[in-house]
Amino acid sequence: GEGGEGGEGGEGGAAGEGGEGGGGAIEVEPSGALAELVLSGAALLVDVRQPAEWRLDGHLACSANLAAYTWEHGYYLPDATFAARVAEAWPLDQPIVLLCADGALSEGAAAVLAAASFSDVFVVRGGLRAWEEAAEEEGLPRLVVSDDGEGGLAGSWA
Repeated sequence: GEGGEGGEGGEGGAAGEGGEGGGGAIEVEPSGALAELVLSGAALLVDVRQPAEWRLDGHLACSANLAAYTWEHGYYLPDATFAARVAEAWPLDQPIVLLCADGALSEGAAAVLAAASFSDVFVVRGGLRAWEEAAEEEGLPRLVVSDDGEGGLAGSWA
């Protein structure tokens, strides 16, 4: 639905069906709308975790990995180049579904993209954890792990 500007609230606590989360992004469940959007090719699925997390913790084969944060001194810090890298790769009106482990990083990344004039940004409510549960119940694609052994933590985009 078309909603007004969401506040800065990060939790999106009172969001109803397909409700608005923080930062103006629309939260979608792993099943239903999300599966249709992504699997039909109508929307891009962008995993905003670190490359090493994407490769070694599991990811969806249909997702692109574009880290929205850097990991420094035990903290996730926003990557100042994230919106520019997304804008370089896709038009501002491209429907984009953001995904992370539990939904929290995606919310922040969605706010960054909304501020950069992306008009059609969604986040997966509950992130990959929710997707995994839905995959078992509803036959959605399963997570895959890049089996590249010990060197994976260096992270690479290939």
